[in-house]
Amino acid sequence: MLKTIFLSKEESSTLKSLKTVFSSPSKEIPEEYDLLEKGQYVGSNIDEVAQLALLLRPWVKPNAHVLDLGSGDGRVVFTLAILWKNVYITGIEYNSALFKYSQKIKENISPELKKRVKFFKKDFLEEDFGLYDIIFYYYWGTWEEDKLVEKLNKEVNTKALLILYGHGMDKTKLEKNFLQAYKFIENPEIEPFACILVKI
Repeated sequence: MLKTIFLSKEESSTLKSLKTVFSSPSKEIPEEYDLLEKGQYVGSNIDEVAQLALLLRPWVKPNAHVLDLGSGDGRVVFTLAILWKNVYITGIEYNSALFKYSQKIKENISPELKKRVKFFKKDFLEEDFGLYDIIFYYYWGTWEEDKLVEKLNKEVNTKALLILYGHGMDKTKLEKNFLQAYKFIENPEIEPFACILVKI
């Protein structure tokens, strides 16, 4: 069973600042639920991502490499970087406006966080998933889900973590897609909005 770890004062303060940045919709980026070139844009809930990050912190090794598939405005990348020390986070986003906005936010974060965060504008199906220890994905975020599932099952390394985020996920469908390649980690605290899998 994963156990909750509480925030330090510094982490709490930094997360509060991050939430302020993303609290008001920006005119520079698409609106929530807009249909984009590669999928639908939906911003993750920072509090829920933080809860996930804290639960998983004992599992995250120093110098681990994390990939956010379809990183949008960057909020997941920044949240994980705040809560996972000595970890490198890569966000891949195809939409130009979202990519540019995440880069803009990056320019205003601390030097320590900045050196551990990077963004690329590209199709994440072109990325080598085998380079990463943890992969975060907002489920239903791509029009090419079948290709993504196949790639996640084939390329991800043994013992790597796959975090699937999204309310209302169909567990039967998840098991059909991933049960042969992954072990599911059960945790009632996150089941309403996320699923954690370990590659076997």
